[in-house]
Amino acid sequence: NTYCPIEGVGPNSPADNNFQPGFSANLMLKDLTIALKAIEHTNTSAHFGKKSQEKFKTMINDNKGHLDFSAIINSNK
Repeated sequence: NTYCPIEGVGPNSPADNNFQPGFSANLMLKDLTIALKAIEHTNTSAHFGKKSQEKFKTMINDNKGHLDFSAIINSNK
């Protein structure tokens, strides 16, 4: 409710502040990678998690890892 990744929707969020870091994409990728490694041992599908991991890697490769993780909404732009 408080982290909408689109500017002007709901309460102020990083999207309303040019995605200034709160919890950076670098940290999100680190945590997501740890979670996906743990999931490998459960025979659980994590398609959405793996796709998210790819998007965060792209953000970081594009030198946007310092931005708030919600900036992923702009990763296709």
